[in-house]
Amino acid sequence: MNLQEATKRITFEYLKTGCEGYQTLLKYISGDMKGDLDLYNTKVSFLPEGLKVGGDLNMFETNVNTIPKELFVKGSFDLSNTPITSLPENLKVGGDLYLCHTNINTLPEDLEVGRSLYLTSSKITSLSKFIKVGSHVFLRNSPIGKKYFYSTSYELKPLFPNVEGNIFT
Repeated sequence: MNLQEATKRITFEYLKTGCEGYQTLLKYISGDMKGDLDLYNTKVSFLPEGLKVGGDLNMFETNVNTIPKELFVKGSFDLSNTPITSLPENLKVGGDLYLCHTNINTLPEDLEVGRSLYLTSSKITSLSKFIKVGSHVFLRNSPIGKKYFYSTSYELKPLFPNVEGNIFT
């Protein structure tokens, strides 16, 4: 689905549901797609392919359950408290990535996060050693966090060599 087709679908969903999040998404797409896109606590259930967000993308407590393959987020990306179960391959987030309280249990091996990765209270069971994180990783209250609960960040660094900061369990 290209952006023109997505615009039609978004318009239809907005007219059908009255959800202001779709109106926000339409304005963002029809504009220059710069700056933040805040869809916090709306009923938005999908994002169009090819969406490029020039700032932060806040999807906290939305109904989105899939992320398009070509999504680009220059700033931080918050998917906390969403029904999301997986992320696309080759996802790159320039800022922080928040996946707290999600049902995601694995991450793509080629995931790149410019700052911190927040997996607190997620269902994450494993992390690839190839994941790149520019700052810290937070694993508290997740299956992998429980697995490494008694390990120090220093002990975990060899397992995850592409994490620049500390790993908090």
